[in-house]
Amino acid sequence: MNMLKAYEQTSRATASPRQALLLLYDHAIINLTQCEHIVANNHGRGAYKHFIRAQEIITGLANGLSYEGKLKEISTRLFSLYHYMISKLSQVNLEGGDTSSLVEVRRMLEELRASWEKAQVTPGIDTQIQ
Repeated sequence: MNMLKAYEQTSRATASPRQALLLLYDHAIINLTQCEHIVANNHGRGAYKHFIRAQEIITGLANGLSYEGKLKEISTRLFSLYHYMISKLSQVNLEGGDTSSLVEVRRMLEELRASWEKAQVTPGIDTQIQ
């Protein structure tokens, strides 16, 4: 096992819920970026695995929301955003060369990630992020 993989596995295993959330956003963004590049340059050959990984992460983010207490309102709004992203990605033709939907979803994820990174952590809420 190379050192980078070992470091990544250790980081994931020891990450706080907030750090884990940021890592999920990072991985979705990276996969969409790679997918965009592949679709734009060789019309989708090889993009599928990155596309599916990004979809799985977004679906996981939506499924991991907590609707308890103070989280209900933000979770409802986040679910709507994730649902929109999944819907937008379902319309993508990887072999068509059009990356506009991929770019739109990636930018939304980048904005959400930046918001979570800047957000003040409220005691009790950070531990409820799944």
